[in-house]
Amino acid sequence: MVGLSLVAGCKGGKTPDWSDVFGKKKDPPPDVLVEQLFNAQSPDTRRIAIEKLSKTYWINEEKNRELVAQMTSRSVEKSPIVRAAAVRTLAKVNDPKYFDKIADAMKDDSSIVRFDAADSFELIIYPPAEDELQRLALDDDNEDVRTAACQALKNYRSDDTYRTLLRCLGDESFTVREASHESLVAMTGVDNGYDPTKWVSDPKQLGKETLPAKRKVIYRKRPWWDWAGVTKETVEVKDGSQPNIMDSIDMSGGKMKMEDLSPVRVEKNEKQPAKDDSE
Repeated sequence: MVGLSLVAGCKGGKTPDWSDVFGKKKDPPPDVLVEQLFNAQSPDTRRIAIEKLSKTYWINEEKNRELVAQMTSRSVEKSPIVRAAAVRTLAKVNDPKYFDKIADAMKDDSSIVRFDAADSFELIIYPPAEDELQRLALDDDNEDVRTAACQALKNYRSDDTYRTLLRCLGDESFTVREASHESLVAMTGVDNGYDPTKWVSDPKQLGKETLPAKRKVIYRKRPWWDWAGVTKETVEVKDGSQPNIMDSIDMSGGKMKMEDLSPVRVEKNEKQPAKDDSE
């Protein structure tokens, strides 16, 4: 087929269109995409135009970002798929000036737009969005939106968010329960499962839970001889003290020598004490 296409192209004295030969066409230039964005009747054409423009130099100009921000509003753009594309574009730009537009999109009447807006805040931390994310996690009628909100809430360590995620453990959707569980583990550093009562020491505290301090742990590789998995991969650090290396070993299986232990590796974000050159 390729050979026939080449022959057909050369026979007429014209250079063959390689994009047609190999099935891959170049994107239209930005000026053509802009024309499609504002004048095309098809919402899908406008959606594709804004997505392709987000990959060009066009989006680097402030006036063009303003146009995209305006398109997140239903009063400007009637199609939800185009509004959602505008929200994703603003999230990709990652300009704090437009975070409020993404937050406003969480109140859109289309679940498509609300999902993309909530999903954006998993990577963008914007404190004014916390209350709306909590509302979506608890009350939105679309489980994908609730899931995205639960995933984003792990970035907001507050008592209200903690209680919201605990309530979401009882959601009828498994994906929502899974997302809230993952966020709780990320926020606290512990895994107490999917039962909200396991996250409080006193059942009377249900609904009045307060976010515990995040557990600090150090990580160590399992020794080469630990084929049975008798050692732990993490050791908890309490009150800023150094953990006892023997706490990571189950001695019930027999005696072990200290030289058999692999070295402990501290988390990368923890600063190491400076060495004393006088030694």
